Amino acid sequence: MDILGKIFGSINRVKLFRLFFANPNGLFTREQISSKSKISEDNVLKELTLLTKAKFLKKKKFKGEKETKKLGKKKKAILVGWELNPGFKYLSELKVFLMGGEVLDSEYLIKKFKGAGKIRLIITAGVFMNDEKSRADLLVVGDNINKKSVSNVIKAIESEIGRELNYGVFETEDFKYRLTVYDKFVRDVIDFPHNKIFDKLDE
Repeated sequence: MDILGKIFGSINRVKLFRLFFANPNGLFTREQISSKSKISEDNVLKELTLLTKAKFLKKKKFKGEKETKKLGKKKKAILVGWELNPGFKYLSELKVFLMGGEVLDSEYLIKKFKGAGKIRLIITAGVFMNDEKSRADLLVVGDNINKKSVSNVIKAIESEIGRELNYGVFETEDFKYRLTVYDKFVRDVIDFPHNKIFDKLDE
């Protein structure tokens, strides 16, 4: 119980759990983890320290490249990284708890996209259904979609689930046209297991 008490306690911790579960063979520096999870480096270090003490993660030195003061220049260096500890006692249970079922609440996803335009359709698949074989994860359709807003929403979602999304965003008329010509990406979504979490396409 002492280990479990240390593990749960913050959304940042959940983000790191999901990042490492989604990348079981990954070895990441503090800077990389901060970038992927959208957590400040200071807060990342606090969580990494705790999760390493709990033996969920392993700290490891490795050869890599480090940014220099000269823009675009890198030099070889010994870096410090963190990776998932496959011998962690509660690994399987935690993975089922955090990665099983619905990865993110549907209502939460819908709210995230509300400010990106007049949304008419949101379809989830792939990672949202724990289907690793799926070629697509998310499809968003609407009118007057703000691509920058969508990009920001996608980045926020990726930081929460610990992996990059394969997604498509279409204006309504473009999407309807793609349906008629059997567009490959669209078919990869709707011809395989998926959920329509928001559907006002015909309104």
